[in-house]
Amino acid sequence: MSATISRARSQLAVAILLFFASPSLVARENANTNRFHPALNSKGLALTESGELLRHLGWTVALLGNYAYKPVVFVDANGDTTRTLVSHRTMADLVIGLGLFGWVELSLDLPLVISQDGYRPQDPATPLQKFSVGDLRLSLKAALLRPKRRNLALSFQLTSSVPTAPSQNSVGERVVALNPMLNLSYFNHLFVAFNIGATLRTRSVTVGDVRFSHELDARLGIGYRFQPANLTLFTEATISTPLSGRIFQHKEETPAEWLAGVRWQIGYVHLLAGGGIGIIRGVGTPTARAFLGIAVSNDIGDRDGDGIPDGADRCPDDPEDKDGFEDSDGCPDPDNDKDGICDPWVAKKGLLARYANICKGIDRCPDDPEDKDGFQDDDGCPDPDNDKDGICDPWVAEKGLLERYRSICRGIDRCPNEPEDKDGFQDDDGCPDLDNDLDGIEDRLDKCPNEPEDWDGFQDDDGCPDPDNDNDRIPDLRDQCPDHPETYNGIDDTDGCPDQLAELKDTEIKIYTKVYFETASSTIRSRSYPVLNQVAAIINAHPELKQIRIEGHTDVLGGRRYNLHLSFFRAKAVFLYLTQKRGVKKGRLIYKGYGFDRPIALGRDAASLSKNRRVEFKIVKRTAK
Repeated sequence: MSATISRARSQLAVAILLFFASPSLVARENANTNRFHPALNSKGLALTESGELLRHLGWTVALLGNYAYKPVVFVDANGDTTRTLVSHRTMADLVIGLGLFGWVELSLDLPLVISQDGYRPQDPATPLQKFSVGDLRLSLKAALLRPKRRNLALSFQLTSSVPTAPSQNSVGERVVALNPMLNLSYFNHLFVAFNIGATLRTRSVTVGDVRFSHELDARLGIGYRFQPANLTLFTEATISTPLSGRIFQHKEETPAEWLAGVRWQIGYVHLLAGGGIGIIRGVGTPTARAFLGIAVSNDIGDRDGDGIPDGADRCPDDPEDKDGFEDSDGCPDPDNDKDGICDPWVAKKGLLARYANICKGIDRCPDDPEDKDGFQDDDGCPDPDNDKDGICDPWVAEKGLLERYRSICRGIDRCPNEPEDKDGFQDDDGCPDLDNDLDGIEDRLDKCPNEPEDWDGFQDDDGCPDPDNDNDRIPDLRDQCPDHPETYNGIDDTDGCPDQLAELKDTEIKIYTKVYFETASSTIRSRSYPVLNQVAAIINAHPELKQIRIEGHTDVLGGRRYNLHLSFFRAKAVFLYLTQKRGVKKGRLIYKGYGFDRPIALGRDAASLSKNRRVEFKIVKRTAK
């Protein structure tokens, strides 16, 4: 029994020695000049493997074609081509991968030669087969570091090539080769992957005069994914060199290639395209290469762990907040209603600073946007009735939400921040009516809130109209002297005026009634014609009155400039009436407006304002009779 075990150990030792033996100790075979070995799952790039594995029962099926121009040439020490073994080659790789338990992945790659132009290395007279199968690659990958939320993955991969290609066709070797490799990758929007490993052959192989045995292999890939298009631009570089003392010494033994391309992920489908050039023209490195492929995989990743596959996730590195609002796009929504106030989960997760450029504060109504009208705008809740008067703020109707807020308010509030006073007067407009009759006296002081004061200078502060100020039984509308009762003496007893409206004094012609004008105007009301007619009669009857100044005065309401202007034109209007209508000579009259500079009553009450609105006739020059 012990002899049998000893003999078995000896045979195993010899086998291991033969596998790793120096090429000088083994036979020579034709080499595989195909250096285009695609990544074996959908996580990597064109050639560079990702450190990430397929999930449990996750699968990938891919077909990747490539065209190589002059992939096998021999060059001299100056880099000049001495002969071309293969001038054109078109291939396709069928790749199938399966993930198990999240820790293991099994894959195969079957290369197919679609077409190639060239001749056999050992028989230049015999052309290569146009169509053939390459060496089958079988791979076992094991996870050493799974990404989870760190976005960093590390795996060990062992690939074995099985000699399935026809002999002397430059796409296979009649030897078994093992390819152990470490795959390290980092991914976010930026993807970086680095593969380092070796190719270990049971026997050395040759292409022409170039011999290959054990090799050191390295790949570097960098890509950037653009969201939400799921488009990745990438670039890759690969290099191989002997694992002997000739490392990086001979160009023909050191093939190196650079590629660039684009990957577009549409759900479960990946489209791949790109091209590249040979950097170091070793055997198997083409002058130029183009590739095009498609992959289908049920494992499109979920890097942020939100349950939405990366291919369908518009924000694959930011987990969906799962609050019932747009939860299918994979993006967190820090402000569902887009009102600039953060949803509660943002504060709960301590992410207010992260989303400070989008929102601030905590939204009490995350799905209803704040109405931003200057009223309680920091709580995030719309306020359909700011003043709580039961009438909806205007934005409710503008957004077609009257029915939604029907239990709170109705109609459209013209004064959303001032509650309606609900006094039975225009209560449906939402505005408080502090002066229902618009007579300038607030309802709380107005004895007749729904009847406007007539503002005729008589008891104008009680808010009630006075239809007959002087109580002479002649309504003010027909009373030419509404503030002076008619003297019923049989002389013009229907005009409402006493017999004397104006009287000559030492320094002025005093009038016993006001000169009335239209509001904010210099137009004389007809009710003032009688008093002006008497003033004209006095002037015309007294030639000793050489010059009389007509003075216009106003109350203090309004600006000084405005009132000076108004008083001037009112004085001028009286001047024109006396000269043009009543025959007073222009040389005997002058006029001037004083605005509110010369009040005769102080205060801003209605009575004082009325007294200050007046016309006076001052005697400037007078001679003896």
